[in-house]
Amino acid sequence: MKLRRKILFGLLVVGTLGAWQTVMSARARAATDPTAVMQTAPQGLEISGKGYFDVPATIGTNNIANAAKILPNSGRSSLAPMDGVQLSAYGNHDTGGAVWSHNKSFDMYQNQRASMWIYVSGVLGQQVGDGMAFVLQNDGDANEGNQAFSGIGESLGVWGVDPKSDTNNAIASTAIKNSWALEFDTRLNQTAPGTGWNISNSTPDDFDNGQGYGYSGTDGATPTEDITSQHLASGYPGLSSTYTSTGQNAFFSNDILNLFHTGYYYTQKHIGLIRSADGDDIISDAAWHHVVIDYKAPTDGGTTGQMTYTYNDEDPATGGATKSSESVTEDIDLGNLGVSEADPDVYWGFTGSTGDTTNSDYPDEGTETSLVVFEQVPTQVEAKSDATMTDVTQDKTVTSGSTFVKGNDQIQLKYNLSDQSANRDWNGINAKLKVPDGVTLSSGSYTIGSGAAKSFSTTPATDGYVDVSLGDLSAATSKTATVTLNGAVTNSTASHAVATSKFIGSNAITTATTPSFSVTKSPLTLTLDDDRKAQSVNAGATAGATVTGTLNVADSTVANNDVTLHATWDGQDETLPTGDAHPTGSGTTRTFSVTVPGSQLTTTPNPHALALYATDGTDNSNTVSASLTIGQIKLGDTSATLTFMPTFLNGRSQTVMRDGSWDLDVDDTLTKGSTWQLSAQTDGLYRDDVDAPGNKLSGNLIYKSSSTAQSQTLGTTAVNIDTGSSDGTEQTTDVASGWSGDTGLLLDVDGDATQGTYSGKIQWTLTAAP
Repeated sequence: MKLRRKILFGLLVVGTLGAWQTVMSARARAATDPTAVMQTAPQGLEISGKGYFDVPATIGTNNIANAAKILPNSGRSSLAPMDGVQLSAYGNHDTGGAVWSHNKSFDMYQNQRASMWIYVSGVLGQQVGDGMAFVLQNDGDANEGNQAFSGIGESLGVWGVDPKSDTNNAIASTAIKNSWALEFDTRLNQTAPGTGWNISNSTPDDFDNGQGYGYSGTDGATPTEDITSQHLASGYPGLSSTYTSTGQNAFFSNDILNLFHTGYYYTQKHIGLIRSADGDDIISDAAWHHVVIDYKAPTDGGTTGQMTYTYNDEDPATGGATKSSESVTEDIDLGNLGVSEADPDVYWGFTGSTGDTTNSDYPDEGTETSLVVFEQVPTQVEAKSDATMTDVTQDKTVTSGSTFVKGNDQIQLKYNLSDQSANRDWNGINAKLKVPDGVTLSSGSYTIGSGAAKSFSTTPATDGYVDVSLGDLSAATSKTATVTLNGAVTNSTASHAVATSKFIGSNAITTATTPSFSVTKSPLTLTLDDDRKAQSVNAGATAGATVTGTLNVADSTVANNDVTLHATWDGQDETLPTGDAHPTGSGTTRTFSVTVPGSQLTTTPNPHALALYATDGTDNSNTVSASLTIGQIKLGDTSATLTFMPTFLNGRSQTVMRDGSWDLDVDDTLTKGSTWQLSAQTDGLYRDDVDAPGNKLSGNLIYKSSSTAQSQTLGTTAVNIDTGSSDGTEQTTDVASGWSGDTGLLLDVDGDATQGTYSGKIQWTLTAAP
């Protein structure tokens, strides 16, 4: 039995280990497969076919194959079209990749901005290599420019390549000349040559020995920090001062005398160092990291610009700020890039490389998958956006972690967009607005420049965002836009996280994040009586329209006069009369009654909206709304000209019938039980050629309700034509539809009438009751 237990236990352990290895293998493949990784990328630009980059087939003076390529559109329906740049792929040793701007387009005498997401990964437990670099360069040598690449491994395609030489300071000449680089170094290079160094057969790998300078400060500032892990740092690859040489006894394989020489290896000066104090991998962790490059040109005619680079400032999942953001600002000596105000442009781009491995257990060590997804491309636009949140009720700005917000408070969100570039437009901007949890929107609008505000629907799409097409920001619109959302805070005690909105243009993407905040529930609660939430009332009703309901307060000792009702009528603030502005009753549940006067019960707009909320000096209630549909009676389709049949005068009185059918519609939307009456009057018919009493037709218009009814003469006193009763639904009555040849409106002509064409006007009057 004991033996059996041991065997079963052993089998379980082996089975579990095998399953774990299978899972890890699948995860590793997913984390390093560039196509699969692109499916996890945050929203970026579509750069393919835009002419931003050249991706040459070969790079560098040695014409090595370029490992860089444009990855295809991710094809995710939840995102706008986008793609990315691959600089290297896991499993491929000693490769180099580079993408360069199509021409010298980065103007060092103009402010520039770029933002992007970078991704680097290998396999857990294995050493990756070697990293990538964002580069500005003005190398005019043959086969350089937009094909520039220095070398693989620790050089990252931009720094100098160890020349395996006994000549001191020879390394700078192998770097990309007239350049500035920001490296994302994933492999700690701290291997100095050993005793008896064979220069011919081994290359030093010691760039990262020593300390970095200007950590979170300007160029050359203190303090210094040890380089102990993956890091970001910058410098001038083509300057000899970037490298510190160390001489050591060494020999060359082709020296038949095997004489010792002084060989030189080098460390690299690291400016603006960013690294983990705990030695963690901050780049190759199989996660997307946000990078912002913000360059400020000289403003005083000088030759010193200023570069700020920020790393890991946005969460790839939420878009919100991270706690691990690092930023460095440093001076850039433009003389080191060989530019002037007359000739200010340089190439910009990315380089990357992989290295080798001596670990036979992990043959893919020293390689990595490295990707870049752009949000803003240098030289295009300098797009920026921010978000503010205001508690309108309390007239306070909501900042991160605010705790003063109360349930039912009115909230306004404002998103400010700008393009600060000199000669480019921010094109085709689509806003995807993420509304903070706990906020219910009531309206939204946007303005472009100084233009009029335009409203939009605040109903979220299926992805949870409110979508708004803003168009272009150009010089004609002052390159600014403001998007405004209005709403109210849900009345429940809760904490709400940040919400990040995206502004996706065809040539730039920005984000803006609203702050986190906490809400305290308000004890005031308004409730409308069910039969008052939606009412129908006749236009101008003498008694007006009354809306009633209940108001819950926190404390039964609260005085009614200390609670005030506030109203808006069709969106406009209304001051309530004293009798309506306060609740009545006692205890924690009170009642209220608000009457809208008949003078405001007009048919435009229809229906009307009455919104109510209450305050007690400390808290606000929820807002309740009543809809008032206005009933009315009006003439609908009516024959514009009513004619009678031509008649031969014979000296005797006669009754003339109508010529053809007449339309005389009464449109009725009155409340149920209302009645209406249609009457008519006229001052007679007159000759068309002369409008004088002497030329009035001898005769009268008459009305007969039936063929046997006594006729009524239409004169200046109104005669009742028809009546009706409303059933509360929309209905149309054609008053003339039941008229026959000898009923309805007819014309009595006297025997002494004279020949001519006569016309006149009938005044129709519709009245309703009650």
